[in-house]
Amino acid sequence: MLDKLRKMMQDAVGASAIPSLTATEAEARRKEKGVVLVDVREPFEYEDGHIPGALLMPLGAVGTRWKELTKHEQVIVVCRSGNRSSNATRQLHELGVKQAVNLTGGMISWAAARLPIS
Repeated sequence: MLDKLRKMMQDAVGASAIPSLTATEAEARRKEKGVVLVDVREPFEYEDGHIPGALLMPLGAVGTRWKELTKHEQVIVVCRSGNRSSNATRQLHELGVKQAVNLTGGMISWAAARLPIS
């Protein structure tokens, strides 16, 4: 139900909406070839627990490190709750990384879905 409501809200906003995935959708895609998961939290947050294989790129570094992501077919951006990752996804789109998508609900939704955490 929540996913359906989220989709309706995105459709209502239109093309300017930030593309996003749910935790279960991100889990299904994260091991695919060409997909990278980018954690935009601070190092201490990342060390407390992160999605296996996630690349740490704190939000403040996205503007200088974004070119590292251009070689990937899809970039899934995550933070704690989805706010910073939403901002990072918007920033990446503005920089030309159009394949970036936000993980809705961040690590909170990831943990709630009981998905793996390192």
